Amino acid sequence: MAGPGITQQDLKIFKELGVISQIRGLDSSGIYQVKSHIYSKGQHNFEGMYKTNGTFNDLLDDLDMTKNTPLLNNCQVDIIMGHVRQATRGACTRDNAHPFVHRDIVGMHNGTLRDEKFRHVTKTDSELMFTAMAWQGITEVLSALDKDSAYVV
Repeated sequence: MAGPGITQQDLKIFKELGVISQIRGLDSSGIYQVKSHIYSKGQHNFEGMYKTNGTFNDLLDDLDMTKNTPLLNNCQVDIIMGHVRQATRGACTRDNAHPFVHRDIVGMHNGTLRDEKFRHVTKTDSELMFTAMAWQGITEVLSALDKDSAYVV
C-alpha cells in the first residue's frame, strides 16, 4: 500500500489481506512501514518493521499486545508492506522472515531462486538476493538470475 492519505479503513483492509494471504504461507510473516515524505512543517520521518516466526495472525496478536505501537495503526505513513512466508530455502527463523533491509533497499520476495550463489545453509535465497541488489544494483541482479528462477519482488 503506498501513497499519502492512508486511512483507518485502508489499514483494516491491509490487515484482512494479510490474514487471507496466510493460505500462501504460514512459516513466518513481517511488515514494514515508512513515512518517507514530509508534507507539512513539523512532521518527521517514521520507519518501522516487525517480523515474526509465526503467522500473520500471530503478528497481529503480537502488535495488539504492544501498547501504543504505531505499526499498522499509523495513518501518517506513506508505505506499508506485508509478507507471509512459505519456506523453500533457509531455516524457519524470525531472521529469515521478510522484509529484508539492506542499505537503501527494503525487499520481499516470493519464489525460489535456482542460482547456486543464492544458496546458504541458514539464510534465505531472498535475503542473499537483496544483499546482492544493495551492492550490485537491482537490474543487474535480476537480469543475471538463472532462467529457471521464480521471483516476484
